[in-house]
Amino acid sequence: MKVSVIITSYNYEQYIKEAIDSVLAQTFQDFEIIIIDDDSSDSSLKIIEQYADKDNRIKVIKNSANKGLAKTLKTACNAARGEFIAILESDDIWSKSYLERKISIFEEQEDIGFIYNAVKLSGYYSRKTEKKFNKVIDWSNEQEYPRNMFYDFGYQNRILTLSSIMFKRYL
Repeated sequence: MKVSVIITSYNYEQYIKEAIDSVLAQTFQDFEIIIIDDDSSDSSLKIIEQYADKDNRIKVIKNSANKGLAKTLKTACNAARGEFIAILESDDIWSKSYLERKISIFEEQEDIGFIYNAVKLSGYYSRKTEKKFNKVIDWSNEQEYPRNMFYDFGYQNRILTLSSIMFKRYL
Protein backbone atom coordinates (compact mmCIF):
# COMPACT_ATOMS: atom_id res chain seq x y z
CA MET A 1 0.00 0.00 0.00
CA LYS A 2 1.05 3.54 -0.74
CA VAL A 3 -0.10 5.53 2.33
CA SER A 4 -0.38 4.80 6.02
CA VAL A 5 -2.90 7.15 7.60
CA ILE A 6 -2.37 7.56 11.31
CA ILE A 7 -5.19 8.72 13.55
CA THR A 8 -4.49 9.18 17.25
CA SER A 9 -7.44 9.25 19.60
CA TYR A 10 -7.93 10.18 23.22
CA ASN A 11 -11.52 10.77 24.34
CA TYR A 12 -12.74 11.99 20.95
CA GLU A 13 -15.97 9.99 20.67
CA GLN A 14 -17.83 13.07 19.40
CA TYR A 15 -15.44 13.58 16.46
CA ILE A 16 -13.82 10.25 15.58
CA LYS A 17 -16.55 9.05 13.19
CA GLU A 18 -16.28 12.13 11.02
CA ALA A 19 -12.47 11.86 10.94
CA ILE A 20 -12.56 8.20 9.87
CA ASP A 21 -15.31 8.86 7.32
CA SER A 22 -13.19 11.61 5.73
CA VAL A 23 -10.40 9.09 5.14
CA LEU A 24 -12.70 6.38 3.80
CA ALA A 25 -14.20 8.90 1.34
CA GLN A 26 -10.84 9.73 -0.26
CA THR A 27 -10.55 9.66 -4.05
CA PHE A 28 -7.16 7.95 -3.54
CA GLN A 29 -7.84 4.54 -1.99
CA ASP A 30 -4.44 2.82 -1.70
CA PHE A 31 -4.07 3.25 2.05
CA GLU A 32 -4.20 1.62 5.44
CA ILE A 33 -5.58 3.40 8.49
CA ILE A 34 -3.81 2.93 11.80
CA ILE A 35 -5.95 4.23 14.64
CA ILE A 36 -4.25 4.28 17.99
CA ASP A 37 -6.31 4.89 21.10
CA ASP A 38 -4.39 6.41 23.99
CA ASP A 39 -6.43 4.69 26.73
CA SER A 40 -9.63 6.70 26.26
CA SER A 41 -12.22 6.62 29.02
CA ASP A 42 -15.16 7.41 26.69
CA SER A 43 -16.67 5.34 23.85
CA SER A 44 -13.96 6.22 21.31
CA LEU A 45 -12.45 2.74 21.19
CA LYS A 46 -15.84 1.07 20.69
CA ILE A 47 -16.58 3.36 17.74
CA ILE A 48 -13.13 2.73 16.23
CA GLU A 49 -13.53 -1.05 16.59
CA GLN A 50 -16.90 -0.93 14.82
CA TYR A 51 -15.20 0.68 11.82
CA ALA A 52 -12.35 -1.86 11.93
CA ASP A 53 -14.86 -4.73 11.90
CA LYS A 54 -16.26 -3.41 8.60
CA ASP A 55 -13.02 -2.47 6.79
CA ASN A 56 -9.86 -4.59 6.85
CA ARG A 57 -7.70 -1.57 5.95
CA ILE A 58 -8.25 -0.29 9.50
CA LYS A 59 -5.79 -1.48 12.15
CA VAL A 60 -6.56 -0.65 15.79
CA ILE A 61 -3.91 -0.26 18.47
CA LYS A 62 -4.83 0.43 22.09
CA ASN A 63 -2.36 1.80 24.58
CA SER A 64 -2.70 0.06 27.95
CA ALA A 65 -2.15 3.40 29.69
CA ASN A 66 -2.23 7.02 28.54
CA LYS A 67 1.21 7.68 26.99
CA GLY A 68 0.68 11.10 25.46
CA LEU A 69 0.82 12.22 21.85
CA ALA A 70 4.55 11.85 21.14
CA LYS A 71 4.81 8.21 22.27
CA THR A 72 1.48 7.36 20.68
CA LEU A 73 2.60 8.77 17.32
CA LYS A 74 5.89 6.88 17.55
CA THR A 75 4.04 3.60 18.16
CA ALA A 76 1.75 4.26 15.20
CA CYS A 77 4.64 5.22 12.89
CA ASN A 78 6.44 2.00 13.81
CA ALA A 79 3.32 0.04 12.81
CA ALA A 80 2.98 1.86 9.47
CA ARG A 81 3.71 -0.12 6.30
CA GLY A 82 3.02 2.48 3.63
CA GLU A 83 5.56 4.35 1.54
CA PHE A 84 4.09 7.59 2.90
CA ILE A 85 2.65 8.54 6.28
CA ALA A 86 -0.17 11.03 6.71
CA ILE A 87 -1.45 12.08 10.12
CA LEU A 88 -5.04 12.99 10.85
CA GLU A 89 -6.00 14.28 14.27
CA SER A 90 -9.24 12.81 15.64
CA ASP A 91 -11.11 16.10 15.62
CA ASP A 92 -10.11 17.04 12.06
CA ILE A 93 -11.32 16.04 8.60
CA TRP A 94 -9.78 15.98 5.13
CA SER A 95 -11.25 17.03 1.81
CA LYS A 96 -12.01 14.10 -0.51
CA SER A 97 -8.97 14.75 -2.71
CA TYR A 98 -6.49 15.34 0.13
CA LEU A 99 -4.41 12.17 -0.35
CA GLU A 100 -4.63 12.24 -4.14
CA ARG A 101 -3.30 15.79 -4.30
CA LYS A 102 -0.42 15.10 -1.91
CA ILE A 103 0.57 11.87 -3.67
CA SER A 104 0.66 13.70 -7.01
CA ILE A 105 3.10 16.25 -5.55
CA PHE A 106 5.36 13.48 -4.24
CA GLU A 107 5.28 11.74 -7.62
CA GLU A 108 6.04 14.93 -9.56
CA GLN A 109 8.83 16.01 -7.18
CA GLU A 110 10.67 12.87 -6.14
CA ASP A 111 13.19 14.75 -3.99
CA ILE A 112 10.47 16.03 -1.65
CA GLY A 113 10.18 14.12 1.61
CA PHE A 114 7.73 16.26 3.60
CA ILE A 115 4.65 18.30 2.67
CA TYR A 116 2.40 20.52 4.73
CA ASN A 117 -0.43 22.79 3.73
CA ALA A 118 -2.60 25.63 4.91
CA VAL A 119 -5.72 24.64 6.80
CA LYS A 120 -9.26 25.91 7.02
CA LEU A 121 -10.29 26.37 10.62
CA SER A 122 -13.93 26.14 11.58
CA GLY A 123 -16.06 25.95 14.67
CA TYR A 124 -17.35 28.35 17.25
CA TYR A 125 -14.32 30.68 17.07
CA SER A 126 -13.55 30.21 13.38
CA ARG A 127 -13.56 33.86 12.32
CA LYS A 128 -11.30 34.97 15.12
CA THR A 129 -8.89 32.08 14.60
CA GLU A 130 -8.71 32.42 10.80
CA LYS A 131 -7.96 36.12 11.10
CA LYS A 132 -5.21 35.42 13.63
CA PHE A 133 -3.46 32.88 11.38
CA ASN A 134 -3.66 34.77 8.08
CA LYS A 135 -0.32 36.45 8.77
CA VAL A 136 1.31 33.10 9.49
CA ILE A 137 0.03 31.63 6.23
CA ASP A 138 1.07 34.71 4.24
CA TRP A 139 4.53 34.62 5.81
CA SER A 140 5.09 30.94 4.97
CA ASN A 141 4.15 31.53 1.32
CA GLU A 142 6.95 34.09 1.01
CA GLN A 143 9.69 31.79 2.31
CA GLU A 144 12.13 29.85 0.18
CA TYR A 145 12.79 26.48 1.76
CA PRO A 146 14.92 24.90 3.06
CA ARG A 147 16.60 28.23 3.87
CA ASN A 148 15.51 28.34 7.52
CA MET A 149 13.39 25.22 7.63
CA PHE A 150 14.61 23.78 10.94
CA TYR A 151 14.42 27.12 12.71
CA ASP A 152 10.97 27.82 11.29
CA PHE A 153 9.53 24.42 12.19
CA GLY A 154 11.25 24.20 15.55
CA TYR A 155 10.80 27.71 16.85
CA GLN A 156 8.26 29.51 14.72
CA ASN A 157 5.99 26.46 14.21
CA ARG A 158 4.39 27.34 10.89
CA ILE A 159 2.44 24.07 10.90
CA LEU A 160 -0.96 24.74 12.42
CA THR A 161 -2.00 21.09 12.86
CA LEU A 162 -0.49 17.64 12.43
CA SER A 163 -3.42 16.89 10.11
CA SER A 164 -1.75 19.03 7.43
CA ILE A 165 1.42 16.97 7.09
CA MET A 166 2.46 13.99 5.00
CA PHE A 167 5.94 12.54 4.69
CA LYS A 168 7.93 9.72 3.15
CA ARG A 169 8.58 6.77 5.40
CA TYR A 170 12.20 5.81 5.00
CA LEU A 171 12.89 2.09 5.34
